Amino acid sequence: MIEILKITDLENGLLKVNLSDLITLFYEDASLAVWSVKPVKLQDGYEYFEVTGVQKDQFEKIANSNELIGGNDLFELLQNTVQIIWGEFHAFAEEGADKAFVIIRAIDSTFYEVETPDEDLRALIKRNYQNVEIVDQSFAVCDD
Repeated sequence: MIEILKITDLENGLLKVNLSDLITLFYEDASLAVWSVKPVKLQDGYEYFEVTGVQKDQFEKIANSNELIGGNDLFELLQNTVQIIWGEFHAFAEEGADKAFVIIRAIDSTFYEVETPDEDLRALIKRNYQNVEIVDQSFAVCDD
């Protein structure tokens, strides 16, 4: 079973974690990866995707089209993004790969989930964030 990490670090009452900082922890792999961007699907059947900032429309277009985006392109989009409120991001080692090597979910600006079989990455996350817990189940409905 793959561990799911829930990160809830706060600063002045606001979530201190962001996607850009998370993927910078594994920058080399993240920049070489191909990423899918999609809404977070919940048990109630609703799907949520919300981003603020200059790149809002571009992110929404990608999330609604099921197209893949290169890691460097994702980093570029994140430079002009204020906040990812809801979103699910799957990193694949190459296009056509069966399984993502990491899945990151932004959940309502309240926390992030990181799901990966990579023990070194999980350890790195635990070292870089203070409020990290292992959860038995994702907040979202997982299709993969």
